[in-house]
Amino acid sequence: MLVVALLGCGGAAEPDDGLPAVGRYSYTYTSGLEQYTGFLVLTVVTADAIDGEWEVTGYAPEIGLKSWNVDAYLAWADPDNGGNISQRIWRAGSATELGCSAIRIRPDGAGGVTTHAATCTLTWHGGS
Repeated sequence: MLVVALLGCGGAAEPDDGLPAVGRYSYTYTSGLEQYTGFLVLTVVTADAIDGEWEVTGYAPEIGLKSWNVDAYLAWADPDNGGNISQRIWRAGSATELGCSAIRIRPDGAGGVTTHAATCTLTWHGGS
C-alpha cells in the first residue's frame, strides 16, 4: 500500500526550482522614439547567472553582465548606435513568464552618461 501511494504522488512534472525556463523569448524594447524587437535566447539559467544571446537587429549578439543582482538578472545589450541598454529580468509567475524593466544608458558628450527609463517585454516563444 505504501508503494502505491508513493508511485501515485510522483508524476512526470519536474520540480519547480524557481528559475526561468531555458528557451526563446520574444523581446520588445521601447524608449521614446527608439524601438528594438527580436528574441532573447536563454541557453543556461542558474541561480547566479544566465547565458545565451540576443537575436535582435541592431544589437550585438552577446548578453552583457548576465548575473543575478538582488532580485533580478542583469542582462545588458549593446546596440549598434552606441551606449548600452540595461535590462533587469525576473521570473514573474511560471517558469516561462518573465518580467523586464530597462534603462537606456548613453554617453552625454561631456565625459558622463545620461539614463532614460524604458519599457521591455519578454514573451515565451518556445524551447530551444
